[in-house]
Amino acid sequence: MTMSYLLLVIACIHRCVVMRLFIILSVGLIACVCGSGCGPQERVRVFAAASTAAAVETIAAQFYEETGIAVAVNAASSSTLARQIESGAPADVFLSANVKWMEYLQADDRLVPGTTVHLLGNQLVVVSADGDLQWLHDDGEVLGEYTGMVALGDPDHVPVGMYVKSALVQSGEWDAVAPRVIAGNNASSAVNFVATGEVTVGVVYATDAQLSKRVQVLYPVPEALQPDIIYPVALVRGAGESAQMFYEYLQSAAAGAVFDGSGFLIEGRRARD
Repeated sequence: MTMSYLLLVIACIHRCVVMRLFIILSVGLIACVCGSGCGPQERVRVFAAASTAAAVETIAAQFYEETGIAVAVNAASSSTLARQIESGAPADVFLSANVKWMEYLQADDRLVPGTTVHLLGNQLVVVSADGDLQWLHDDGEVLGEYTGMVALGDPDHVPVGMYVKSALVQSGEWDAVAPRVIAGNNASSAVNFVATGEVTVGVVYATDAQLSKRVQVLYPVPEALQPDIIYPVALVRGAGESAQMFYEYLQSAAAGAVFDGSGFLIEGRRARD
């Protein structure tokens, strides 16, 4: 074997080794960059009012199928969620069941300015597990001559309870009803009190009544007494690109179809900051 041939072999081996190292390093660099900046791959954390949980979970599943981006939904009373965000809980998107708790976080500078949008509406209905239950009431009353216990969301902080109290105050019934209230810690719990027979009658969201197979709507709260129920959505400070995508998806026609099918009223998507 000549010296020149040996040198040629060594050069080829060196070239192959260098090329392989280059490929390995390039792949590692691409993986590293893409993990942080090539695309929105992080999980989106959505804090959603309890009454929207089923619809938001469905929308999150659709979003994952379309984008490959996972969405984790934390559902509870809007007041609970707002206080969790205030305390530093990691959240990207906040969907509240009323404006008050959104403004609470705005005042604490927890939201991305200019992202608060009125997304949904809802209505109040009177429900019971006994669909044949009847009593006298007129268009100026929520409960009329009903004198039993009533299930509501807690009127001190749960949006649905606050809305119901507003209607009862407007009708002049609140003072008589207040001592008979069984308060739930979120919208769903008020429905469950009625569904399980703990309470005969409840005043709840139409959407929650639609979800339950164990309660029946006796009648809607009269139109003149229906409060302006608004569900605003906003981005939480620190939200990334994936959160922005899901926030926009919540306002899409695809998400709107899910909300509409769940009984929500679709708002005009107007920014309110």
